[in-house]
Amino acid sequence: TWDDYCNSVAEKVGQKFNGTYNLALKEGLVKDGDSYLLTQTPVDAYKLLRTDPVVELKGVDVTAGNDLLKDFAGECYEIESTFYPAEGTTKVGFQLRVGDDESTDVMYDIASQNLSIDRSKSGTQISGRFSQVDGQSVTPNDDGSITLHIYMDRASVEVFSRGDTVAGANQIFPALDSRGAKVVVEGAAAKANITIYGMDGIWDKEEKI
Repeated sequence: TWDDYCNSVAEKVGQKFNGTYNLALKEGLVKDGDSYLLTQTPVDAYKLLRTDPVVELKGVDVTAGNDLLKDFAGECYEIESTFYPAEGTTKVGFQLRVGDDESTDVMYDIASQNLSIDRSKSGTQISGRFSQVDGQSVTPNDDGSITLHIYMDRASVEVFSRGDTVAGANQIFPALDSRGAKVVVEGAAAKANITIYGMDGIWDKEEKI
């Protein structure tokens, strides 16, 4: 996307740095029928940055219009979630970095089996291409559940699913006070397990030489 918008980031948001720091991932292969799939998994060291869970929901019924995360606010955190859709459930996912007219949406459409990141309302829009929805095909887990493993940072969101055989990352530029979150279910209610860990930063842990 260099030609589409990346060369414009620094100028658009008023900074000198024109890139992003993505998670360090370890790669692997898993057998899938007669072929192999590439896995991309965040390195284990990130678990050392976790703080105590700020949200821990087990077997909760998630309805449309729920307020399960009404008291949550955060910038840097990790979400481990598994949704168990009912027959009439059409979508599951999250709205993240929610504020006044802002949100970054990570959604799974059950009918189309499409996992998407929608940053069209995520804050500063670098260009029209930046505002387009990115998605890819993801089949449910063998038991019909949907796993969404999400890392949220101040200016990025990274999503992993289906045993880390599916991964996606986007830059975002939300307002500083857009710190809310919502669990999204459309159609019939779905069961879910949701854990949200706060995450410590790493920059204050640098060794000065």
